[in-house]
Amino acid sequence: MSAIQLLRASAERIISDHENGSSKIARRFLQDIIDITSAASFRFDGQTRREFLDLLQRLPHIRPSMAVFAAIAAEFGPVLTEKRSVAAKAQLQNTAQTLLQLFANAPEKIAGFLEPLLAERSVALTYSFSSVVLQTLQRIHTKIDGLYILESAPGREGIALATTIRENTELDHWNVTLAPDMLLDMAMSMAQCCVIGADALLGDGNFVNKCGARLLLRSAAEQRKPVYIVCESLKIAPTGWLWRPEIFAPSECIPQAPRAVTVLNEPFEMAPLQQCVVVTETGVFSVEQIAARAQERARVLP
Repeated sequence: MSAIQLLRASAERIISDHENGSSKIARRFLQDIIDITSAASFRFDGQTRREFLDLLQRLPHIRPSMAVFAAIAAEFGPVLTEKRSVAAKAQLQNTAQTLLQLFANAPEKIAGFLEPLLAERSVALTYSFSSVVLQTLQRIHTKIDGLYILESAPGREGIALATTIRENTELDHWNVTLAPDMLLDMAMSMAQCCVIGADALLGDGNFVNKCGARLLLRSAAEQRKPVYIVCESLKIAPTGWLWRPEIFAPSECIPQAPRAVTVLNEPFEMAPLQQCVVVTETGVFSVEQIAARAQERARVLP
């Protein structure tokens, strides 16, 4: 396949991947960029340059619930002004490598900021399957005694998370409990805190994540349980980035719906940050700090 075909295929994978979280999808995209530009035949000129610049323009909204792609586009912005093919190619590779390293190092750094916030032998509640949440908790696993995981319908990502945990013998001391989503309040009553991920942190004081976030926040508020959002700072959306609900195929939610019945399948929602503590690889972020970073990122968005 040509570089142009590979770029298009990479973009299509971002769009069609409804199973993995935004961090994992973003890491695969960055690795694609490295692989494509490392080919001996790659030249960043002519149609290949135009194709890549077009992708950068589309990237911020390629997944309208995942702000990480807007942040990645902003990081690649300087390539737009580099006219020399060899220099532009080097910039692409260096930027992708730097961002991949940020993803790789983030859980360890996030864990360092999260650990002092948790009680010894904490029992936490989570939902969906955030790779950042899992990797962060793994790094402070001796401080975690139990984990309640909501099933997270319709994708049932919670079951996948529980399965992954049980495949890691280092986490055998965790008491893991799966709960149907309808038993959220009961699970919340048995946990000391919530640790969840996010697909976007917005400068207006909201965040975007899988549906269920609002109900989780409501239950946590009623029972006075702290909610920690752990994610990379790349999830901070540039000011002006507009979240839009993603609509997935009805069959992904209910494979065999009755005849003449409409199925709703919008898997992401927006929820307020007000009662949450946001922990990133650079520290704990206030709502005001998120807004400031969003403004900074908007200035370099292509």
